Amino acid sequence: MKSNVITSIVLPVTGLFVVLALALGCDIWVQTLRTMNSRTFSLGASLFLSYSFTSLLVAGGLLSLFWILVTKSGRNIGAGVLYLVVGLFIVFNVSLYFLLPALDKLHFLFIPDLLQPPSYMFITGGFVAVTGLILMLLPKKELA
Repeated sequence: MKSNVITSIVLPVTGLFVVLALALGCDIWVQTLRTMNSRTFSLGASLFLSYSFTSLLVAGGLLSLFWILVTKSGRNIGAGVLYLVVGLFIVFNVSLYFLLPALDKLHFLFIPDLLQPPSYMFITGGFVAVTGLILMLLPKKELA
């Protein structure tokens, strides 16, 4: 019973937070390097290497999360809905911020600078939404 709770609740939620934190950290790292490079123009090689390594790191984290969720948990409607809602919120964050002025009072939920389309958070949000759909559509798997 305890193993079933861990694979169906704790593993997906922890994985979601870890992948989002990884993407946010990579975005902040690249933005910091860009800012430092704009002042000195001496970090060109470091910036390009950083793009490569952070892209591989985020892609590896996303693929690892997907692999673990698919092999360990099977179909999980609750985690799938959570992933879908969080992913769609991240992807449509900038659009909602500019298209719905009634949400201006909830401005702390919208971070248009970090969630713009070329960022790692934006890409991670799309991947998380698709992973949520797949988690809801997978056939039911008996956990041994």
